[in-house]
Amino acid sequence: MATPLADTVALVTGGASGIGKATAALFAERGAAVVVADRNPAPGGIVVDVADSAAVDRMVADVVQRHGKIDVLVHCPSILKIVPIVETSDEDWLRILDVNLNGTFYTSRAVARTMIPRNSGRIVLITSGRGARGAPRNAAYAAAKGGVNAFMLSLARELQPHGIFVNCVDPGSTDTPLMRQAEAGNATRTEVPGKVEEVAETIFFVATNTAGINGQIVSLRLRG
Repeated sequence: MATPLADTVALVTGGASGIGKATAALFAERGAAVVVADRNPAPGGIVVDVADSAAVDRMVADVVQRHGKIDVLVHCPSILKIVPIVETSDEDWLRILDVNLNGTFYTSRAVARTMIPRNSGRIVLITSGRGARGAPRNAAYAAAKGGVNAFMLSLARELQPHGIFVNCVDPGSTDTPLMRQAEAGNATRTEVPGKVEEVAETIFFVATNTAGINGQIVSLRLRG
């Protein structure tokens, strides 16, 4: 019996840990050919820094050469640093924007170039509520995620005529290495953290929807 995603190729960036790892595992379990890309080596994965535009282009070309196409992009890489704005260095500000915002642009652009000729594709970007409401001592991350939200809305409008749907998933407070890093920096948390498997299920739903969901920020849990 054919599996539901037997002919689906999914690229999961930031797939070596946390939400990306859980998402890659879920897609593979349901029959997709999954390619994991991350700064940190993962078994069978591709090592890439998404802040490096040329490296991202090479990664996408490699995936297409090996698998013939990319049906789904799930883009998860994210970094933050909890620090007051007056103590935020130029280097930290630029690196956080490079990974969280520029990396989203580089990866989405490279994958869109392969999806447009096929008139088909799904792109899911991971965002944060901090991009909409801000966060003290977290300005760079909040600014980057706010940029991701605006980028997604623009990309969704541009790519919809090509049969490509683009959405964001906001996991809320989720038990990941990034969240534990934020807590170590005394970031405020008002929610009980969820599980990465819950987020992966939501990503899967958004990425495989046939109902025309496009240009949406799908949030998992309420915020204080």
